[in-house]
Amino acid sequence: MPGFVKKFLSEWRRLGVKSSSTLIAGVSGGADSCALLYALSELRANEKIGNRIIAAHFDHALRGEDSAQDLVFVSGFAASLGVEFRTAAANPDDYSGNLEQDARRARYRFLESVALSEKADAVLTGHTQNDQAETVLINMIRGSGPSGVSGMPVRRRLSGSCEIELLRPMLLWATRADTERYCVESHINFRDDDMNEDPSFSRVRIRKSLIPILKDLNPNIILTLARSAENAVEAQDALDWFAVQNEQISNIVESEEIAVAELNDLPPSIRNLAVRKWLETRLGTLKRISRANTIAVIDLAGSRKSGRIVEIPGEYVVLKHEGKLKLTNKHS
Repeated sequence: MPGFVKKFLSEWRRLGVKSSSTLIAGVSGGADSCALLYALSELRANEKIGNRIIAAHFDHALRGEDSAQDLVFVSGFAASLGVEFRTAAANPDDYSGNLEQDARRARYRFLESVALSEKADAVLTGHTQNDQAETVLINMIRGSGPSGVSGMPVRRRLSGSCEIELLRPMLLWATRADTERYCVESHINFRDDDMNEDPSFSRVRIRKSLIPILKDLNPNIILTLARSAENAVEAQDALDWFAVQNEQISNIVESEEIAVAELNDLPPSIRNLAVRKWLETRLGTLKRISRANTIAVIDLAGSRKSGRIVEIPGEYVVLKHEGKLKLTNKHS
């Protein structure tokens, strides 16, 4: 069994995935997702896992004939492995703003729909340490708090309303060089996406311009950033545990409305933690929520005036009224 597959199996066992479960593997046709699907196939062939595997390919319809060829390749690749295959294509309504974000959302909506229709337990993606490093840098540039520096989690809910898990079994140990090497050694002619070379996308600029500069300072920068993300996860877990154990913070987090006096009674650094957890509980996520947003809410609580608001990303506002803070939709 190749070394790549042995490492994959070790992480698989750590994740504790049930052998009886149905799993959806997101496969774009690139090296990372092909390595993911081929490793799963090898483990199944060697009777190390017994899962039902379904390859799911989303056609973003952004690259003309190349997109069509991606679909043909992934369909044929899945068939050669004896893996079930599902696909769908984007429609123009999927893209209305930020192309990177819109494409990602459309892809995950598709993966969730396949998982729900197939009664799957989890969706798998081929993210690697390189993706983690890029995500950490993107979040740091945007000014994220501890959760942003933590990068992508290895496992999480697929969406706030869905019990299906999203698993990234290669995130902690594999690099892009590892997946490409494994594909070459396995004679897999993976696809190259020319949009990965387009500098109009922020992730591409970070990959092609920023990371090479950082590598001059630290040749192991990918591993360093990935490990920093793991350290941040541990620190965030400790803060989350503290928030649950502390009665005063728990009361704030679990309340629909925050009593201003109760928030202001906390030490300044703990106020930020309480507000972040309160927003996360109400919104189901902290994506797009920056330190500037939480500090603005804290400043609102400290203001003597009532009737003021703070805008929160995602069409929400926090309103101060009669000594309480309430999160509401700005259009309601």
